[in-house]
Amino acid sequence: MRRPAIGTTPVDETPQPISESTPAPSTGANEAGTSEPAVSYTTAPPRRDRWAHRRTEPRPFALIWIIYLIAAALVSFGIAGTFAYPTAELYKHATRVMLFLACLGFAIFWPMLRLSQARPERPRLSVILDLLVLLPPLQCVVWPQAFDWMSRWTLGVVLGVSLASIGWSLLVGAVLALALSTESPSLATRERTGRRSLWMIVFLAATVLGPACSLSLPGLPDCDPWLMSSPVGSVLEILRARNWSPDGHAMTTGHWWGVAVTWGVAMLGWVVVGVVGRPAEGLRAGGIVPAGEHA
Repeated sequence: MRRPAIGTTPVDETPQPISESTPAPSTGANEAGTSEPAVSYTTAPPRRDRWAHRRTEPRPFALIWIIYLIAAALVSFGIAGTFAYPTAELYKHATRVMLFLACLGFAIFWPMLRLSQARPERPRLSVILDLLVLLPPLQCVVWPQAFDWMSRWTLGVVLGVSLASIGWSLLVGAVLALALSTESPSLATRERTGRRSLWMIVFLAATVLGPACSLSLPGLPDCDPWLMSSPVGSVLEILRARNWSPDGHAMTTGHWWGVAVTWGVAMLGWVVVGVVGRPAEGLRAGGIVPAGEHA
């Protein structure tokens, strides 16, 4: 500190601390003396993710499907073993019940689950991923029944049940993809609910109508076409006991024709889905989002 001159009052040059309440010097004035408007910055609220519940798909659906198949096996074999002594015929009957519940799962509960959720961003791809989850565990239940220590079904019967279950899964998936692809994202909640309810009635009718007609209308001696027209009835018809066969069951010509027709309708349904669902997904690929959706 330099020494003050004689006759002058000393000045304290120590810097004083700036109080928190002291306003900061204004920097809004330029050299000409004009002031500039102050700019305020606000944090935008986080956007709601409409697809948060589907980010991990299809892993939750795979877990639900595995649990459902395990529950179907426990119910079918548990009930059969409770009321009667376990025999080979009782085991075959329990296996038919288990496959009936499995087919009921992909024919009714799968569409019901997806129609109760928000529309996926890519409906066709979502259904294809679901099919990749559905079919392998189902085939792991069907094919072991050809072993001697299982149901001892012939390879023709196991192949017929396998092809019938795959064909009906593809057909149900095509109808589900068509229902989701043709749905406008701008629909009101009431309109969307009514539309999906009608689609669910279609799935229920396709599952129940054939077996209901089989109870009142006569079928062919070797094959009941009414049962073959249903995803659950086709499996029961193929596995129906036939006394004229040495093995007690057989895959007849009518069954093969029914499986072929199911596959043909399923392929035609996916062609329709490919034609109908392409424009909406093409708009998203080009950066154009339909009304009611966020980019």
